[in-house]
Amino acid sequence: PTPVWSRPLHGMRRRESFLRSLTARELGPCRPRTPAVDASALSLRASTVALSSHLELTPRCDAVTTLSLEAIDERYLLAGCADASVALYDVADTPSAPPRGPPQPRRPVVQATRRSCRSGHTGAVACVQWFPHDTGAFVSGGYDALVKLWDTNTMSPACDFESAGRVHCVCMSEVASRHNLIAACADGDDREVVLYDPNVGHAAHRLCGHRGVPWALAWSPRDEHHLVSGGSDGSLRLWDIRKNIRGCLRSFDVHHTFARAGPPRAPPHRSAAGAGGGRPDATGDAPSLAAAARRLAEPKAHLGGITSVAFSADGSVLLSSGRDQRLRLWSAASGENLLVHYEGAYSSAKRGHKQIALSTRLGHAGSRVYFPTADSVRVYDLHSGALLQTLKGHFGEALCAAAAASDHKVFTGGDDCSILAWTPPPCGLTAPAPREE
Repeated sequence: PTPVWSRPLHGMRRRESFLRSLTARELGPCRPRTPAVDASALSLRASTVALSSHLELTPRCDAVTTLSLEAIDERYLLAGCADASVALYDVADTPSAPPRGPPQPRRPVVQATRRSCRSGHTGAVACVQWFPHDTGAFVSGGYDALVKLWDTNTMSPACDFESAGRVHCVCMSEVASRHNLIAACADGDDREVVLYDPNVGHAAHRLCGHRGVPWALAWSPRDEHHLVSGGSDGSLRLWDIRKNIRGCLRSFDVHHTFARAGPPRAPPHRSAAGAGGGRPDATGDAPSLAAAARRLAEPKAHLGGITSVAFSADGSVLLSSGRDQRLRLWSAASGENLLVHYEGAYSSAKRGHKQIALSTRLGHAGSRVYFPTADSVRVYDLHSGALLQTLKGHFGEALCAAAAASDHKVFTGGDDCSILAWTPPPCGLTAPAPREE
């Protein structure tokens, strides 16, 4: 662990690096806009994130279970709550007069509750996501076994999709140009990932292979047909949705690292007889023993259920978290475990899916991970695993996080029925004071 007395040195080094970059720019060796100057400025600004003094949100709901910040203008924030409500907030920074007191709390622009929207969710909202490249629609999944596509203008569902059980996660690809499929995972005996097509109004494809219930999903930013899923059985799988049979391209193995030679173990494929099998194997063993042997031979990414997965912005690496109290970083191309240690990444998730946030605006040297824990949100460096900061402000368990890529805003929600905004110090947000004549 890093000694306490050495932690302030990180901020001093960032300032020294930033000052050296500015000096080089003023003397001439550097051009006015260089990646070194931009990276130093962004890193220094990101390191000063704290509880916002000018942005305060006041939710009118139960525990906040999921957040989604639209990526076009990074202005509108969606919040899903345990009381089946969905709220929309305007979180844009607007110039104002010099502050004379505490900031005015911002209420939801519009909120869909059980009373105001009879066609909304009737169970806890587990996941929300904006429609890619369009703030006029968003998707949500809830514990009422429904996946809903919403019209933002009317704040009402445009179409519903029924699932086999409680929905844990829904997501859409942000780079898709040939499809607009909604991937969803839910409880059920089939233990499958379902792809819903809004154009036809029902399921278009199903991905089978997990021996446990899938809990987390993420689309690849590099390929619109690649989808990653994590299940309660600890398996992490990469799928090609164009293939009906043997669509699982890779099953991530915690023992497959860059230090070990040899190819990873091939992912097992379920037969038509089912996961447990119905016939004895060649050795005459009972079906239960054969099924147990197959389960032991399966590659595992975590020793417990996987609660969240997320790609970096360039799609080169994949981050996963599980109930084994581990965050693991994977190479998306080779499937190798990169052996990055995130100190204190303790997850007390009581439900299937738990949302983490990645901010990769700074590039390889400054990508950050915002990981909700029992009483705080820990900020890690994505590639080194170093603990950069601990954001404390919730009076209960932090459940979800959403990060902006441009100005380093971070929003977190928890079971204390609050949404906290974490921002760098205000810079140029207030209007200049009038000059005295």
